Amino acid sequence: MTGFYSAFIVAERRKEARELWENKFRKNAEKVYDLILEKIEEYPLQELGIRGFKKNSPVIFLLNYASRTKQLDGILTRLGTRKICADKDKCVQYQKGVEHIGCCSRDSYRTPDIAGLIIMQEIEAKRKGWENRHGNFCKYLSSDGCKLSLFKSPLCMGYLCSRLEGLLLFAGKNGQNFCSAMRMVKCGIPEIGERTLFHAMDKAIEYGNLILGERN
Repeated sequence: MTGFYSAFIVAERRKEARELWENKFRKNAEKVYDLILEKIEEYPLQELGIRGFKKNSPVIFLLNYASRTKQLDGILTRLGTRKICADKDKCVQYQKGVEHIGCCSRDSYRTPDIAGLIIMQEIEAKRKGWENRHGNFCKYLSSDGCKLSLFKSPLCMGYLCSRLEGLLLFAGKNGQNFCSAMRMVKCGIPEIGERTLFHAMDKAIEYGNLILGERN
């Protein structure tokens, strides 16, 4: 019982510390967002740093995460996945009778294990003209697709429905490797850890670009 109680106290203290950090972070979140945008443009896909922040700072994680999600979102867009997801006639989930766009019918964008991500999502979406809507679908889903491209959750970024996986597997070995890497991305930090997540994202970017190169 003592061990359980001690673990409970530790968990509560971590929760309190996290809440304090996020409350402080929210006050400067707009500036952090602008800084991340600036750094992404300067140094695409590297282990990025910002003067004044420690390497293990959540801000540095968000910077490195966003640099990868930006490239992955661009690859998926060029592969045509957005069009397939937005087309009710092509969406497998919609054809099964799921209302709206099936894969986005819940709040998978919520990723409490990544500090500051939900705050960054709100800022990114609002700057793209997003207005919160109510319904049985993700609040960031709009008529032109997801409003997020930099700060999507790992689950949303890595998710490929059976139709998309089937189409990508036609790309041969590169397609298979891309799908495997995206499955790892979907697992997120709780299951595979930060370094493995970044490695999986890098591999997905590598194989995604190879697929696009074969198409050209």
